[in-house]
Amino acid sequence: MFRAVCASCAAWSVAGILRLFNWEIRGKLKEAKKSLETRLLETEKKYQDILDNSSDIVHSVDAAGFIIFANKKECELLGYSKEELIGKHIKEIYSSETWNDMEKGFETIKRLGMSFVRNGKMVKKSGEKLDVEIQSVAIYDENRNFLRTRSIIRDITERKQAEKEKEKLAAQLLHQAKLASVGELAAGLAHEIGNPLQTILGNVDLLLMDNKSEELSAIKNASIHCKKIIENLLDFSRQREMNFVQEDINNIVDKALSLYGKQLELKKIKVIRNYGGLPKITVSPSHIEQVFLNIITNAQKSMPKGGTLTITTGKLVNGKREMGDGKTEQPSTFYLLPFTDSPDFIEISFKDTGLGIPKENLSRLFEPFFTTKKDGTGLGLAVSYGIVKQHGGEISVFSDGENKGAEFVVKLSTWGG
Repeated sequence: MFRAVCASCAAWSVAGILRLFNWEIRGKLKEAKKSLETRLLETEKKYQDILDNSSDIVHSVDAAGFIIFANKKECELLGYSKEELIGKHIKEIYSSETWNDMEKGFETIKRLGMSFVRNGKMVKKSGEKLDVEIQSVAIYDENRNFLRTRSIIRDITERKQAEKEKEKLAAQLLHQAKLASVGELAAGLAHEIGNPLQTILGNVDLLLMDNKSEELSAIKNASIHCKKIIENLLDFSRQREMNFVQEDINNIVDKALSLYGKQLELKKIKVIRNYGGLPKITVSPSHIEQVFLNIITNAQKSMPKGGTLTITTGKLVNGKREMGDGKTEQPSTFYLLPFTDSPDFIEISFKDTGLGIPKENLSRLFEPFFTTKKDGTGLGLAVSYGIVKQHGGEISVFSDGENKGAEFVVKLSTWGG
């Protein structure tokens, strides 16, 4: 009996000790778990802060393609709140072309565990598109089960625009080099053809003194036409002498209009003059007048049923055309050739309401012999280009397309050629 009682007491003592030990272990485990959870929360918060304050978009997408995490940058750039983005399918924030490519990429990284980099377009809440560079990687659990994709997305819109501007500038430089080469060739051809042509004209005149035949008259007229083309070639190649003097550009515009004004009136073309107060600048008046006449002639031909020609002059100040009466006007934003914002330039704009210019022809307008008119030589604007460049200026063109009118802008330095 005594042994049974002792054994029972011993069993209760061991059980008590084990319970105490168990409570102590459980308490320590609870404390360790709590400490671990606290550290985990702190780590997650730090990680979340890093992702949230990233200068790039960071988001996570589950296996079905739904967004499960989006950082502040994504909300800021796309115009959504975080609540709107979480749960949204990823295809809703990419353009259709980008999503088609991304969908294939996601399937690949889910299967093979590889990352991929793509350029594409994201769509803002407003519908506006952003150029982006997307780097995505798959995330798995310890058993290699796919959990989600994590993407870091960089806004490259400005970089893309810079690349386009660079390409545009390279094309413009190539175009100008091409024109310069054609100018040299034109000068040589003009001299080579000009001398024998003068001989033909002289002999035709002698023959016409004795024989007034239609054939000889036709030869003379054709030779005169060729002579005119040669003179234009010489103008384009900048071989004709210029006489630079101080002149008021508004007066030169008025003179050009006085020579061509009757033609415009007969064609029912209304001329609106918006002249700004301009300083006198150093130009060759007859050559600049020829440039203006070429532009006015083109405007008249582009308005066969009548229309309006608006001529605006002003001084460029901080990229705006200063009108002289305290008003300013923003020049057109797209030009064939680059414009330099500087207060040392004046602008003369000729804007018509005519047939407009197809976009595919804009880059060729100043090429010699390029014309869309049956009776045109294709030298008028090429000659104008050469004259303006010799003055240290620029001539450019803007048009939204056919039947939307056109605007030619001449920019001249106040320091002269």
